[in-house]
Amino acid sequence: MFEQRTRLIIQDKYMELVGIVIDELRNMPVQQVSDSIDVPFENVWDAFAEPFQHEAEPLYNSYNDVVSDMCQQLTEQLTLTELQLLWLVSDGALEWEDDDEFPDEEQMLNDVAEELYSWVEQEAEEPELADEYEVEIELDEEEDEPPRH
Repeated sequence: MFEQRTRLIIQDKYMELVGIVIDELRNMPVQQVSDSIDVPFENVWDAFAEPFQHEAEPLYNSYNDVVSDMCQQLTEQLTLTELQLLWLVSDGALEWEDDDEFPDEEQMLNDVAEELYSWVEQEAEEPELADEYEVEIELDEEEDEPPRH
């Protein structure tokens, strides 16, 4: 019971971080990453997610490093406690052989950044946050509208 609740808290934190990454990517114009004039996307998130949703790979490599770097930077902002908790569900933790101690902080940072990146890829492939994002935009737009009489 306790382990399941802990896992849910960790998953919620990963989803929070995924949301932050996606928001930052949605606010990053494609031109900031690619000088190509023919790119049909307005932002980096759309360019990154498109190949996952249509089982293609035309632009994936162009944006892979940007997303990976963003995951790494976000991971570096975590407290040690957050890092340790998130590390517990990473592939690095599954491969770790010492049950009594955590690896050094650098190893945990890399493992959590890789895990976060995989969550971002998963969101690109099967969007769960997209619906929440659309509702949020609609609510923001409604708040901006003048009251109707």
